[in-house]
Amino acid sequence: MRRLAGWMALAVLVGLAGCGGSTSSLTGLEYLYVLNSGDMTISQFTINGDGSLTANTPATLPASAGSTVLATDVAGKYLFCGGASGITAYTVGAKGVLSAGVTTSVAQGAVTGLAVDPQDRFVFASAGGATLVYSIQTGGVLGPAVTLTGVASSSLALDPGGNYLVTVATGANTVSTWTVHADGSVTAINSMPTGVGPTQVVVDPNGAHVLVLNGGDRSVSLYGLATGTLGVSNVTTLPASTNPTNIEIDTTGILVFVANPAGNNFYQYGLPATGALLALKPATLAGGSGTNSLVIEPSDTLAFGTNTASNTVSTYDVTAGGLLNLQVTTNVGKDPTDAVVARVPK
Repeated sequence: MRRLAGWMALAVLVGLAGCGGSTSSLTGLEYLYVLNSGDMTISQFTINGDGSLTANTPATLPASAGSTVLATDVAGKYLFCGGASGITAYTVGAKGVLSAGVTTSVAQGAVTGLAVDPQDRFVFASAGGATLVYSIQTGGVLGPAVTLTGVASSSLALDPGGNYLVTVATGANTVSTWTVHADGSVTAINSMPTGVGPTQVVVDPNGAHVLVLNGGDRSVSLYGLATGTLGVSNVTTLPASTNPTNIEIDTTGILVFVANPAGNNFYQYGLPATGALLALKPATLAGGSGTNSLVIEPSDTLAFGTNTASNTVSTYDVTAGGLLNLQVTTNVGKDPTDAVVARVPK
């Protein structure tokens, strides 16, 4: 019923703009973590019931040199930060305060993608074009790396059940799916071509679609996903002036946002059951200065956008109409590039 209601809402969204006003209704204790690549810190906040942010104590923790990507687990127990120095694991403690990080070096090269198994068994990482898997041990510390032979990736994602791994290989312009086994090993399912220079892959929260952001030709490739098998792609071409840096799907699986720092905005689309993405009205939403990424919190009522040019994070309502409505902007560290939300059930 929720999926059917989602398609009905999508039909309305294609023709109508969203309604204003706060709709925040958090269902757990939620915390926002922002990676600041300019000063290599992680800002940490408690997300209040009205959507405002309160800095934790301490307000920031050090990140490893060259960090570029964050990931958290479904249970909100761990935060992982990847980059040139490897992967740093943090434990989410009382009131969302992060522990001191424990860094695992990665011999293959800089980490460009992270995906955490929803059962907290494994972390998958893209590093130097290869794909690695780590077991998650006590306190979130990572076990020895295992290189997945023949699995090239620059970005990766898991389906909601952790049954399938999806990878993109930038040099080959391909997206591939793999069955994940109980020991973290994988078996190939199928591969499909992408656009030019794929930079990010995401799986929708219903496990029915895969989306690939292609930086080389400014496009989004959309694939159906059935029992781990990719369908034929539908391609959405972004405007020539676009410099896409991030793609995000809302938690209902019917809205797609693409960050465009060149225009300080987000492109917004509906995700249909079949066919290509549907441009919503309005087609773009204003972001902050240097809009770089977006993360939507699990209850689908709030979103947070990083703004690299102004060193801020913008808080948005996901309104009754499904669109984003800017509420407040909060200062963070230098050059914020990524953000994640960890939710601990009440």
